Amino acid sequence: MPGLIFIDSSVYVPALVPVVDGTFITKRPIEILQSGRVNGDVLSVTNTFEGAAFVDASTAPTVQTAQYVSQLFSKLGQAQISAVVAAYADVGTPINQVIGVMGECTNLHLSHFLLQTFKGRSFKGGFAVSPGGHGQDVAYYFTSQNANGVPGFNNSAFDTAFPDSFIDFAMTLNPNLKHNPADVKPLWSTWGNENTEMLFNKTDSNLPVIHTVTTSALLRRCA
Repeated sequence: MPGLIFIDSSVYVPALVPVVDGTFITKRPIEILQSGRVNGDVLSVTNTFEGAAFVDASTAPTVQTAQYVSQLFSKLGQAQISAVVAAYADVGTPINQVIGVMGECTNLHLSHFLLQTFKGRSFKGGFAVSPGGHGQDVAYYFTSQNANGVPGFNNSAFDTAFPDSFIDFAMTLNPNLKHNPADVKPLWSTWGNENTEMLFNKTDSNLPVIHTVTTSALLRRCA
C-alpha cells in the first residue's frame, strides 16, 4: 500500500506523519483541541471498519492483540498495552480486535476529540453499509467512480439522505436544513446532545437503515 511501511506482515503504519518540531508545528493537535481555542462547526462521518484495509486478514489464525498493539505503538509500556487489550476484549476474535485498534486509534478516536472540542456545534455520523471499510463511502459521494454509475447499495432513499447530508452541511452548517425534499433522514441532533450519531446502514433485505444511535462502548475505548 502506498504511503505505508510494514513493521511485519500484519502491522502497517503510515510512512509520513506530522512531527511536532516546536517551530512550524508547536503543539500536538490533541493539545490544541483540548485548549478549546477553535472556531467553526464540524460534520464528522466515519466508517465502521476503518481499520480493515490496514490489517492483513491472512494473519487471522495467528495474530495476537497484545503483540500487535506493542508493535503499532512501540512506546507503550506493558501496563498500557494490557489496558488496550482489556478495552478490546469484547470486540470479538483477535483479528477483529486488531482491526478495531487500528481503525479506532487512527480515525474514530481522533474524530471524537474533534466532537468533544466542538460540543454542541458538531454532528457525528457513521457509515456502516457492509463491509464498511476505509474509503468505501466515497462511492456514494462521487457516483461516477462506479463502473455503472451507481454505488454498491443502489437505493434512492439512502443514496439521497447520505450524500446530501454533506451538501446541506456545506450550505448551512446544519444537515437538518435539507435542500432536497426527498431526503428521508430524521432529526439529527448535535453530538453534544447525549452523544447522538446518525447511522447509515442497510438491512439484509436491502432496505435503508437511517436513524440515530449512541455509541457508549466506543466512547469508553476513546476515554
